[in-house]
Amino acid sequence: MGSAERPPRIVFHLTGFSEFAGVDENPTESIIRELPSFVRSYPLPPNVHIASYEVLNVSGEATREYITNLCKHVSEARSASSAAAKEVHVAVHFGVAVTQRGFALERQATNDATFRFPDQRGWQPVKERIFSCYENVSYPLQTELPLDSMLPLVSESCLGDLVSISLNPGTTRASASQVLDWR
Repeated sequence: MGSAERPPRIVFHLTGFSEFAGVDENPTESIIRELPSFVRSYPLPPNVHIASYEVLNVSGEATREYITNLCKHVSEARSASSAAAKEVHVAVHFGVAVTQRGFALERQATNDATFRFPDQRGWQPVKERIFSCYENVSYPLQTELPLDSMLPLVSESCLGDLVSISLNPGTTRASASQVLDWR
């Protein structure tokens, strides 16, 4: 009998935002705060690990700092360990659309920072790139996550018909979005 190849270790980094534009408690802050106890009640597969739950200041600068530090940490870990070099890291950001009800798994993200209101540090960009490494990308970035397979699992777990797949990042339901995958 041949030995089965082990599935790769999948490491998630989960983020939400703090208060913004007159909203004292961002719902994603509550989600990030409550997720650890939820995960303890519904154990993950052995190859899946949630490395961090972070609430970020609603600021382009704070978000860039977080992503820069996360990328540096993953890169250093991969350099130091052959096991870490085989891990798949996925960053999932929970966002909010205050006019919608439910959750959307976003199939795509745009590399465009356009804010209707200044962020917590006063920045109000219009049509600025978020990641300069994608400077020439004029189309949405697509996730490689199998959202069609994930949707029934998420719906059955606890959310029912409150979950959908979105092709319109940032303008639909509270969402798990902006997925980054380092391979």
